[in-house]
Amino acid sequence: MRAEPNENSVGTPTPTSNRGCAPPSIGTSPIAPRPKRRRRTDVNFPPPQVPPPLPPRATTRRPAQRREPFRRTRRRRNSDIVVTNALIATNLGIYVWTLLGQFAGSSIRGQLTNVTERLVISRYFIDNGEWYRLVSSGFVHFGILHVALNMYLLYQLGRLLEPTLGSLTFGLLYGASLLGGSAGALLLSPNALTGGASGAVFGIMAAAVVGMRERGVNPLQTGLGMTFLINIVFTLAIPGISVGGHFGGALAGAICGAVVLAPARWQVPRVAHVVVPVVVGACCLLIAVTPSL
Repeated sequence: MRAEPNENSVGTPTPTSNRGCAPPSIGTSPIAPRPKRRRRTDVNFPPPQVPPPLPPRATTRRPAQRREPFRRTRRRRNSDIVVTNALIATNLGIYVWTLLGQFAGSSIRGQLTNVTERLVISRYFIDNGEWYRLVSSGFVHFGILHVALNMYLLYQLGRLLEPTLGSLTFGLLYGASLLGGSAGALLLSPNALTGGASGAVFGIMAAAVVGMRERGVNPLQTGLGMTFLINIVFTLAIPGISVGGHFGGALAGAICGAVVLAPARWQVPRVAHVVVPVVVGACCLLIAVTPSL
């Protein structure tokens, strides 16, 4: 028997239908890459334009700020100058007490007038053991102009230095300057009756001037430095002023001021602000009483 060829047998191609399929395009491929665009090199770009320079700006220099010798951290108040106010009140009170003797009756006039004689300093009184006059002489004055000028300077200096130093250090500085003035008065004019707060005020001014110099400030360019210079001229030119009292107080104050008003970069121990004025005051006291020992 002859077998009939099977259409599904292996090796015999099975006809397929192209129905429903679009014939491919001739000459193009659906995934062919797009041609690259060539960069044109024949284009001449203009050279870069440099912007014109800007006109110079008008600059104004700030005026140089005035350097303050002592830093002011806050506004001054009366509570910051307790020692200054107490010293002014004491000086004014003693002056009023002595002034009443001029208007009192004859019965008590002598008692009030003797107050001045009991407070002034002289070598005679110190030799008799009245050492308290070394301090009391700094609180008695001989006229309204005398006490007014001293208290005005004391108030201005106290407002400047007491908040900076503290009440304790400022009080010790005042005391050392006062004893320095008493010692100077006894050395240069031992027989004269001397009194007044000028020696202590000179000492505080000298301390402030030294503190300015240590901070790089020229004292002659400040009001305080000029005031100190004018007072020195008056001390030397006007008769009747205790030269030893003024210069003795200034010397003691300058020594103390070199330590208590030293800049922070010097790293002076805080205890030195107390020890140095005490030592200077003790030395002045020793110089004043040595001839009487």
